[in-house]
Amino acid sequence: EMRAGNHWFVPHRHGEYYAHKPPLMFWLINAGACLTGGEIGKLATRLPSLLGVILVLWTVSIMTELWVDRRAAWRAVFIAATTVAIWWRAGWGQIDMLLCGLQMAGLCLLFLDDQRKTVWRPFLAYSCFGLGILAKGPVGFIVPIGAYLTANLAAGTARNLRRWHWLWGVLVVLLWPAGWLLLAKLTGGSDAYFDELLLKQNAGRAAGGFGHIRPFYYYLEYLLIEGLPWILVLPFSLIILKKRAPAFNKAVRLALGWSVFVVLFFSVLPTKRSLYILLAYPALAIIIGAAWSRLESAPRELFRAGVTFFILLYLAVSVV
Repeated sequence: EMRAGNHWFVPHRHGEYYAHKPPLMFWLINAGACLTGGEIGKLATRLPSLLGVILVLWTVSIMTELWVDRRAAWRAVFIAATTVAIWWRAGWGQIDMLLCGLQMAGLCLLFLDDQRKTVWRPFLAYSCFGLGILAKGPVGFIVPIGAYLTANLAAGTARNLRRWHWLWGVLVVLLWPAGWLLLAKLTGGSDAYFDELLLKQNAGRAAGGFGHIRPFYYYLEYLLIEGLPWILVLPFSLIILKKRAPAFNKAVRLALGWSVFVVLFFSVLPTKRSLYILLAYPALAIIIGAAWSRLESAPRELFRAGVTFFILLYLAVSVV
C-alpha cells in the first residue's frame, strides 16, 4: 500500500494509517523489490532481515578481532550465525533482525572509536541509532547506548565515557526520526496518527497495554531455548575464563556487561517477547569465541562443569 497509494511517509494498511511501526522496514522492502523485478514477495520482504544479519556477523567479527584476535573472530562469527535466535530470524521478513544489525553497527563504531578517537565514527554510530528508531522506535537508541555504557563500566573502562560526542550525539540520533516526522506531517499525517505513534505505541507498550505480559524471569527460559546450541557452552566458558584469568579479560567483561543490560532492561518491562533480547546473543558469541582455545585445553574442567550444568538444567526443566 505504501507504493500503490503513494503513502511513503505515513504507512497505511487496509486503507487506514498504520502507526504501529516507523517506516524504515517498509522503505527497504520497496527498495529490495528493485532486485526482484518490482515484485514484493517472499524474497523482497526478507532482504531487510538479510541486511540486518550481515551487519550483525560483520560487526561481531570486527569487535572480536579488536578485543581478542582474528582466530577468535572467525569462531565468534560461526557461533553467532549458528545460534538459533539469529539463524532462525535471519530468514524472516521481520523488523527485529534489521534493528539488531543497526544497533550492532552503532555499538561497533563506538567501541572502535574508544581505541582511536575520531569525529566520523561517533557520527555514523549515532546515525545508525537514529535509523534504529526509524526501524522500531526508541529502543533503537536506548538499548544499544545502555549496553555501551554498561559494557564500559563492567570492563573498568569508564574513562571511555568522558567524550564530547555525548553533547551532540543525541541531536544526530533525533535528526533521523525528526526528519521523517516532519515529512509525515507535510504529507498529511493526522493528529490521531501522531498521537498513536508517539504516545500509545511507545508508552502503551512499555506499560504493558498491548499484551504479552510475562513474569520477570521470562527471558531465562528463552535464553536456554533460543541460545541453543551454544548457550550450553557459555557456563563452561565463563568458569574456565575466570579460573585461567581471575580478573576476566576485557572482551568478556565488555560483552557480559552489554548482554546483561539487554536482558535486564527488557525483564523490567511488563511486555516481553523473546525477540526483544536479540541484541544479547552476539555478545554471548563473542564470549564463547574468546574462550574457545581455553575450552580445548581444559577437558577435565569442562567435563566437571558440564556435568554440573546439565544436572541443574534438567532439574530446572523438570520443575517447569
